[in-house]
Amino acid sequence: MQRTEARLRTGSIIKDPTQTRYRVEACLGTGGFGSVYLVMELRGSGKLFALKEVVTTTERERRSLALEASLLMRLQHPALPRVYRFFDDVRNQRSYLLMDYIRGANLEELRRLTPGRRVPLAHLLTTLEPVIDALDYLHSQQPPVIHRDIKPSNIIVPAAGRGAVLVDFGLAKLYIPDGMTTTIRQGTPGYAAPEQYGGRGRTDIRTDVYGLGATLYTLLTGQFPCDAFERVLLLQNGAESDPLRPAHELVPELPRAVSEDLQRALALNSQERFASVREFWRAVVSHARIDSEATAAREEATPSLEVMAASTELFPERKIQESRRQAHRQRRRLVLSALILALVLTLMAGAFTIGLNSPLRSLLVHSAAPLTPTAPAHATASASSPVPLAGEAYPYPALFAAYVGTAQDLLTNTRTPLVLSHLQQHQEHFSGFFSGLGQSGPFSGTLERQGAVHFTVPIYGGKASLVFEGMIKVGSQMAGSFEVHDENNHFTGESGLWSLSPGFPPSQ
Repeated sequence: MQRTEARLRTGSIIKDPTQTRYRVEACLGTGGFGSVYLVMELRGSGKLFALKEVVTTTERERRSLALEASLLMRLQHPALPRVYRFFDDVRNQRSYLLMDYIRGANLEELRRLTPGRRVPLAHLLTTLEPVIDALDYLHSQQPPVIHRDIKPSNIIVPAAGRGAVLVDFGLAKLYIPDGMTTTIRQGTPGYAAPEQYGGRGRTDIRTDVYGLGATLYTLLTGQFPCDAFERVLLLQNGAESDPLRPAHELVPELPRAVSEDLQRALALNSQERFASVREFWRAVVSHARIDSEATAAREEATPSLEVMAASTELFPERKIQESRRQAHRQRRRLVLSALILALVLTLMAGAFTIGLNSPLRSLLVHSAAPLTPTAPAHATASASSPVPLAGEAYPYPALFAAYVGTAQDLLTNTRTPLVLSHLQQHQEHFSGFFSGLGQSGPFSGTLERQGAVHFTVPIYGGKASLVFEGMIKVGSQMAGSFEVHDENNHFTGESGLWSLSPGFPPSQ
């Protein structure tokens, strides 16, 4: 199986079906299912575009995304980026959408710059109106287009000040009434509605009502809403009330009626939500009243989002400059490494031969049978089925006590069981015991708020390590890729794919 790279490198050249060449200038963002790049057209005016990369591992996924891309290319709205091209890289299991690049800052970046990391309601009423109109436009298509990943980081306030723009169509789906909407891409924890969980679900325009409600909740309170999966799980396990705290309890100056509008938009039962994004928005606007001097003073003291976006507009240019510096440093390292390697090979020529059929030799000794995790001495007994860990996790995703799954070594084409057990978590840091790929031992790692996961397993007494990168998906599954690094943390050429779900191995 062909190993897929985590991302296109800065300076890479990519061609679209018209043979137009684009150079990657920077990676603007990355996630569990792909990345977004800033690219420059190399012929003509040198215009900048955003290139959305989506991981597509099956022919069915590629056909489905191609069908939806053909519809997206026909959409025209001032608050939506224009989609120009769709093309595949089947060999590397990637599909690409070429679209307008919107210069500006997203609402998550701007929120973090405001006092208390909260955006005044009056500012949002002005800034988000174009986005509401864009969602109306999407939902009015035949069939309706459901965005399914509305969140602050997917709403950009352009530096030019022409109104907010809704971006990232990597999760957009066509809605077929009275049918199941196949879930190829899942949403973002905290912003995804309950019907987006699992492999299939009945998503419709009320799914975007939930995403918009979660977005407003975060922007107005400065806190991420409790994830829908956790809410459902806690209620099913006997919780007396919905763990989602009303927004006015977090921000007392927020009008209670607006808080109630948010609770309705975030209802777990889609039929209890507003019937449309426009109906929801009208309710918020009608209930938005500056009813205290403190609120008015705060809103006057906070710069508008458009002013803040203009002041942070240089972020992309800084990314380009830093990416180019990194690429230059990497080229220098590669040249030096090549010279050193040539010298070493010259000295070692004839000293020994490598009797291998492949150019790389696996550092791992794979076992056909699953390894039985050996509990650390301080580990305590766990329940028969894992539950989210108690303790300090918020605002980071809460992990479970144990995970089981598989790992595929692409060098040896070997699939082995994979187990993470005895997990402990303190906010973004976590640790536990690893078994898989013929190895076992302790590991440690970190989480990012949006679900990215990174952990490392020392092997052979620290002379090598397994480095895992991935994403926590909706439903608490994790998936990603791994690499084998040597004692100097250099990639050895051995890598693979992995996936995990909450659960204990049969032996526990």
